[in-house]
Amino acid sequence: MFRKTRLPRRRTVSWKTNANPVGWFWGSVLADLDNDGWKDIYSANGWVYNNPDTEIGLDFLNNVVGSQDQYKTGIFFDPRHFGVQSWHGWERNRYLLNNGDGTFREIGRAAGTDLLANSRGVAVADFWNRGALDIAVAASAARHALLLGTVDKVDEMTVRWPSSGIVQKFRDVPARRIVQITEGEGLVEKRYEVPD
Repeated sequence: MFRKTRLPRRRTVSWKTNANPVGWFWGSVLADLDNDGWKDIYSANGWVYNNPDTEIGLDFLNNVVGSQDQYKTGIFFDPRHFGVQSWHGWERNRYLLNNGDGTFREIGRAAGTDLLANSRGVAVADFWNRGALDIAVAASAARHALLLGTVDKVDEMTVRWPSSGIVQKFRDVPARRIVQITEGEGLVEKRYEVPD
């Protein structure tokens, strides 16, 4: 005898975790952007940026249903058809920080990463070899962006050594530098300036 199991819907899960940013997302990354051991989310957002406070989306859906002959010609996807209206335009990129308890919180505005750039793609890498991930954002009609922090120091950095279990905490670590730490010694041995 088989028992019917009801699986959670993606939408329900995303709403419960606050990982449900609204918008027209082209690309997202899951990465530990703040080095706390939990994967965060950064999403590229937006589509057609014409006049602010305009939205062609409902007209498009109405035409899909009511004007199938014209829809099949592709006219509703032609930018000349949009006129001065936006289509999911003027939406900001989203940065969702993992709370470590199965939920996320939006920090894009506070972190200065909520770009209004009609973004298309996102990639992450440690471009400066400093032990923190940087976010590269590709835009459709605006400049591409590489997000680096502007702070002078890291308030607190925790290092957990996997083999020994030693946990070391460092305060006021200078930013924009590569630091070398020796396990168990509790001090920063060398500092190398990172180029601008």
